[in-house]
Amino acid sequence: MATQVKNTGSSTEKGEKKENEIKLTPGPFTCKYSEKDLDDKYASGVIINCSGVTSTITGTGATADNGIVKINAAGTYIISGNLNGNLLIETTKNDYVHLVLNGITIKSTHGPAIQCNAADKLTITLVGTNTLQDSENYTVIDEEPDACLFVDADLSINGSGNVSITGNYCDAIRCKSDLRLVSGTIDIPNAVKRGIKAKNSIGIKNPNITIKSGDTGIKVTKDDDPDKGYIVIDGGKIVIIAGNDGIHAETHLTIRDGFIDIKDSYEGLEGQMIDILGGDIHVVANDDGINANKVGTSQYDNGPNDQGEQNGPGGPGGSGGPGGQRPSQPMGRPPMGGQGGPGGPGGQRPSQPMGRPPMGGQGGSGGPGGPRPPPMGRPPMGGPGGMGGPGGMGPPPGQGGDENVYINIIGGTLSVTANGNDVDGIDSNGNLYIGGKAVVYVNIEGGDIYGCMATLDADIDNAIDVGATVLATAGGQGMGPPPFMMDMGMNGQETIDVIGDSEKVANTKGADQPQGGRPSMGMNGPSQSQGMGPGGPRPPPHMNMGGMGGPRGPGGPRGPGGMGPGGPRPPHMGMGGPGGPGGPGGPGGPMEESGVVLQPNIQTKIDSQKAGTAISIKDSAGKVLVCHTPMNDYASVLFTSPALVVGQEYTIVAGNYSKAFKAEAGSDEKITPPSVTHA
Repeated sequence: MATQVKNTGSSTEKGEKKENEIKLTPGPFTCKYSEKDLDDKYASGVIINCSGVTSTITGTGATADNGIVKINAAGTYIISGNLNGNLLIETTKNDYVHLVLNGITIKSTHGPAIQCNAADKLTITLVGTNTLQDSENYTVIDEEPDACLFVDADLSINGSGNVSITGNYCDAIRCKSDLRLVSGTIDIPNAVKRGIKAKNSIGIKNPNITIKSGDTGIKVTKDDDPDKGYIVIDGGKIVIIAGNDGIHAETHLTIRDGFIDIKDSYEGLEGQMIDILGGDIHVVANDDGINANKVGTSQYDNGPNDQGEQNGPGGPGGSGGPGGQRPSQPMGRPPMGGQGGPGGPGGQRPSQPMGRPPMGGQGGSGGPGGPRPPPMGRPPMGGPGGMGGPGGMGPPPGQGGDENVYINIIGGTLSVTANGNDVDGIDSNGNLYIGGKAVVYVNIEGGDIYGCMATLDADIDNAIDVGATVLATAGGQGMGPPPFMMDMGMNGQETIDVIGDSEKVANTKGADQPQGGRPSMGMNGPSQSQGMGPGGPRPPPHMNMGGMGGPRGPGGPRGPGGMGPGGPRPPHMGMGGPGGPGGPGGPGGPMEESGVVLQPNIQTKIDSQKAGTAISIKDSAGKVLVCHTPMNDYASVLFTSPALVVGQEYTIVAGNYSKAFKAEAGSDEKITPPSVTHA
């Protein structure tokens, strides 16, 4: 619970959207560590011994009063004991404070355990076992402070000891500038929101970090400076269980080494330019395992049902038929007007690589009117409108993505498991390149190797280069059903059911929803239908997907009243009924194949295997080239390795399944890597 206090000063970085797009230089990015970042020596300093709400201070520069310890001068401070209260650092913006946690437990009853409001830099050195716990209730100004360890300055953590940091209110660690995690053991057993959050950048050198967070595990927020917004991991051990992203950078995410185990997450790794040069990385995600996206955006900017990456919708339905003529029977249900004509052709490919694709063609005209109406009673309705045009084609190969977005994997061992009904294993909104000596295992629930639900997905180039070893498995179910399914109702009218993940739909926060139900029939003018046809799913690279079906066209205008034989129209004769509803939008266009492997490979379907069934591939001499245990069901397999020889047979063994396949030659297509090709 937070007590809000109004502040007339400047606002924080939270929630700001920048209008000017920034231009990034391809990585990998390098993080520099200063002497102060590495400073873990303390021959002397101010000694602070704590016991409950009482503290004894030896030296100058700090005060203590009723559980509140304040540091107000630059210097080294060594704190130990047990403090029921808060440690506040309030120096000038030019001061360097070296804080040694030497077996201290700080339990706050109101606000952060440690709060640094002003300093040039704070370096925390860990000695022995230390514990920091904040309260569940804060007094905040513009939503700050909001973390157990809250630092409005550069922050570094080093040492040979350990610290447990619990974020009972919001975040566990928050740094409003640059954060360096150098060494020591940092355990975050629980954070209501983020485990570790920094504004400008995060550099991880060689610490041991464990995080359990309700939101993102490790996050940087700055998205308006090409030299900031990055996360660099040079080593160490990181284990994360997160309710949202595991590790989220806004600009660069560079991993050079270390052990990273993201045991649960929404998306595992995210950034605009992702370079993986080494390390042992394990990712389990409930959406994309690794996602490269434009800075300042997310996959669901407009809610989980956002269709922003899809292609052109089909054309609107045709007009309804004119009203009927007089029938021969004076009573009974009047007949319908004629059937509308067919819809127009689908839209063409968009000329621009980005932006909203064109609409499909216009629907055809309505059909002719029915027989004469009766002299009494309601005039008949016009005929239903024609069918909508087919969906527009997707963008040509190589278009639709962003060249400034990429995933570049050239070293280390990477294992990705993506669970869910609409997920990708490794997903780049620009280029995806796997090369060097990288070893990559990736499996997804459902989907296929390439496509709209894919183990490997990219909007531009999607390439595996010579030297890499990749084993990808998928459920082999293709791209799965589109998000909207249509059923035919009475009289040829459609009803639309929205089918999707209940949790995602519940979190749309006001995003536009498709208009379901039957079309309405206007009595005094053209009828307007409400429904949309099924949208074509997002196209994979080199793949032109049909777009969304177009809206049903308006009903035709009311036809003229029928004339009786040999005489004028009776005075009670009304105008013909309103036109029928327009037809449904046309279907999406066809799919095309995608994906490039530049070395010998095997791509095939096998008998479906259950999750947890090991798969191995052996050469003709029985040597095992690869063995892995996918954690999702699988039937589609892609394996490529520099050990494969074109034309030779290799046996895939999975459970009781065993079959030999010949290695196919790799593509000779020329690929331009988005970043470096050697670590």
